[in-house]
Amino acid sequence: MNSNTTVEAEYDTLKQVRVLTPGVEALIGSMDPEANLFLDSFSLEKAQREHQKMVNVLEENGVEVRQLYDDLAGEPMEELIDSHSDIDVDNLPADRQQPVYDEIRDNWADLSPRQQLQTILMKPNLTRHPPKHQTDGGAIKDDRADEISMTLENPITNMFFQRDQQMVGDNGPIMCNMKYPTRQSEVPITKQAWNALDADVYDPISASESIEGGEFIPAGNFALIGVEAENGDVLRTTYDAGKEVLDSGAVSYDEVGLVHAPKETAEKQAEMLANGEADMNIMHLDTWFNIAGEGLAVMNEELASDALVHIYEREESGYTDDPIREVSLTEYLEDQGYEWVDIPAHELPNGANFLTLDDHKVMPIYEAGEDGEYDPELNETIEGMRDFGVEIVPDGIGLELDNLTNGYGGVHCMTTPINRE
Repeated sequence: MNSNTTVEAEYDTLKQVRVLTPGVEALIGSMDPEANLFLDSFSLEKAQREHQKMVNVLEENGVEVRQLYDDLAGEPMEELIDSHSDIDVDNLPADRQQPVYDEIRDNWADLSPRQQLQTILMKPNLTRHPPKHQTDGGAIKDDRADEISMTLENPITNMFFQRDQQMVGDNGPIMCNMKYPTRQSEVPITKQAWNALDADVYDPISASESIEGGEFIPAGNFALIGVEAENGDVLRTTYDAGKEVLDSGAVSYDEVGLVHAPKETAEKQAEMLANGEADMNIMHLDTWFNIAGEGLAVMNEELASDALVHIYEREESGYTDDPIREVSLTEYLEDQGYEWVDIPAHELPNGANFLTLDDHKVMPIYEAGEDGEYDPELNETIEGMRDFGVEIVPDGIGLELDNLTNGYGGVHCMTTPINRE
């Protein structure tokens, strides 16, 4: 086990975290938000400034921030460019095809790692054409007069949400299997990044099952994994995928609870999605539940009371085949000695989508009032955490991320911990 790529508890000190500042690929997604699973379109420039602010706060609090493209730089990036792009020079004269192809490839190889990753995420098919227009009665023969066309085949636009491609547990990263096709191409890319860090990577999920990293909350002696509702409505993660994580040996917590999505809310959400309406407030466990410190949860109490948890116990040979008990999430937390801050419904999903930097120290998102300033009445969750002695960074109020959150995710969604100690 590589102890430099493990997480035992959400409240342990965050040492290293991986992020990806959104680039042109996110702009492409913003052009058609619904098909790219975004909440709404947004300003890329403002989103980048918000993201840089988040990175600055992490670094100011002693966290080493790694950009995804830094971990992929070098040979992994070269392999990904080859598998995620195509250059067509067949329309050029035969004697020009190979030199032009080599020139374009060399140009791509000289790009910075950040630009190379943006190229990969766009999945471009670039075609070089000879000039179609005429000048002075003849075709222009200067290479600079060539024309190009480019198509983007299912570009990868959600990659700045770095949480869902994997879960990071006490034995290392566990690769996920995303439910929606538009996000499935993200997983092999992040797996390459883990391999570059020499992590012990688990890849146990069957192709027929789906599971996403926002469902996973580790808490020391136990961990929680969000799964489908009791009636079988699969929002993002199947029950069997959760079981596959346990059966694979990918985690070794004393207990793991598979948390059914709150049944009544899940039914409403499934109905809305079937009608083409976007309501993703409980798409992952981290949209309505999180941990701010040892013994302190932050959650919507009504949802937690409506969420049944199947508790599996770890034995010498692995986890029990069947749950040892079934209780609501609130009952289970009480058994574990937890208190909690209740998130009002109007603050979902961003109220829970904070990042815990240390025990009782978090980086949340706040909502500004009409004057553009922090308003305590609009941020009951942050005020509630403060009442429990939680340190809020930065500036005692958190971050305002209006553009980034239009991608349909918060600080927790945009970060994946590499190491907590």
